[in-house]
Amino acid sequence: RVLAVKLRRDRICVALRDRVDVYNFGNLALLDTIVTGQNHLGLLCISTDAGSTSSSSSSPSSPSSPQNSSSKNHRGDDCGMVLACPSVTTGQARVELYGKRKTLLIDAHESALAAMALTVDGTYLATASERGTIVRLFSTVDKGSGYHAGTGGGME
Repeated sequence: RVLAVKLRRDRICVALRDRVDVYNFGNLALLDTIVTGQNHLGLLCISTDAGSTSSSSSSPSSPSSPQNSSSKNHRGDDCGMVLACPSVTTGQARVELYGKRKTLLIDAHESALAAMALTVDGTYLATASERGTIVRLFSTVDKGSGYHAGTGGGME
């Protein structure tokens, strides 16, 4: 069952209960499959700026890389797209930096993710957990370094 769909000029990204599929917008070819674990909320975000500043090349991510072992494949025409979704580990966000051929795994929260958003260029990821007391902001260009803002709940 489809839980969310995100579009940009060159890609269609579809969140399912346990994976995210990335399709080419032009011919609907499946380009990548990312295993997410249980994603009942359909959490998925992508950079919408095709000239993303967080990418340095338009090379694909290596499917043989240990960090990318759950991705089916990456194609070289991803133009620096940044995609974020839950990882297979509770509270962890997975960020695919297609232009840099890199995957970031960010330990965002102790409890399950409830919300996430990327900036237009994909350089920052904001997350919130099911506990709902903290919003955390992570840099996708500085290896996931982060900041947090609380609503009275302290550190998670």
